[in-house]
Amino acid sequence: MSGQKYSAVRLQQERQEKLNLRQTLESLETETVALCQQLDNTKNSMSEGLQATFSKEINMAQQWLKKARSAAGHYYDYDDSEGDSELFILKTAGNRQRQLTAAGRGHLKSLQLTLTQKADAMGQALAKQLADANQQLFQQLHVLQLWCGEDSLNTWQQTLAQANNLLKTEHYGTLQTQLTDLQRELKEKGDWASAQEEKHQRRLYLLKALRQVAAELGFAELDTPQFENNDDRGSRILLSVDTYNQGRIDFYLTLEGLASFSDMNHERCPIEFGTLSQQLEAEFGVQTHFCSIEGSPEQSLRQKGEKELPDDGGRMAEA
Repeated sequence: MSGQKYSAVRLQQERQEKLNLRQTLESLETETVALCQQLDNTKNSMSEGLQATFSKEINMAQQWLKKARSAAGHYYDYDDSEGDSELFILKTAGNRQRQLTAAGRGHLKSLQLTLTQKADAMGQALAKQLADANQQLFQQLHVLQLWCGEDSLNTWQQTLAQANNLLKTEHYGTLQTQLTDLQRELKEKGDWASAQEEKHQRRLYLLKALRQVAAELGFAELDTPQFENNDDRGSRILLSVDTYNQGRIDFYLTLEGLASFSDMNHERCPIEFGTLSQQLEAEFGVQTHFCSIEGSPEQSLRQKGEKELPDDGGRMAEA
């Protein structure tokens, strides 16, 4: 019969399935190659600091890249000598390739989220934490200078400078650890220094009261009040007075209380110190209760609960 003719083409079911599987494999292979390229580009766009911070995600992506590249060109190798049918091999290869490609999609998404949302959020949070650490140091700068010294301050300031550089270079993991440790140390040292300074200010008030009352009682200061150690703000302060008719009294002011050493006789001692305690409380609200240390070769008194008396004085103290 002459003329144009048409016939529908129907492949056998197995052959159609094989064709579909090959097309799927080719599509997955193409996607996998593209994923490899995109992962490389994403990783290379990350700073050295971000790569160090998110090393876990980077390492997992690298492992996938190695696996994907080693499988490239070998997604489907048919060899009928194995005895397996071509259809079985195609199905097995397809399942394996789907898993590989799906894993690649996951790694790419993870890196992209890391580069945008995670990194940005972490950077903003650490920038705030760094600002808080700076403020924490400056707010306590006065007492930290007084009680911790310049060496400690220099160390903390250097740590903050390093932290600022880590923030700029996006070494977020190292920065987070460093800031957490620094803030903990600043809080501990700041609380301690504040408590010490509060005790010291009470001691200075006691010293002022003691000097005024001693003057009112007619005692003469033998020297300007002195620190036992001028380089240690916490060391004892010595105030020595001459009572003229009852001899010398040495007062030692610690951060915890007041002690004294006197060579006046046992009979006069309770009277003189009783008068001193009464006037301290009446004029300044300072309550003291001196008690003798039994067994001392000379008369020694201390405020109740005070430790043993010091042996000597030191340098000039602030009044």
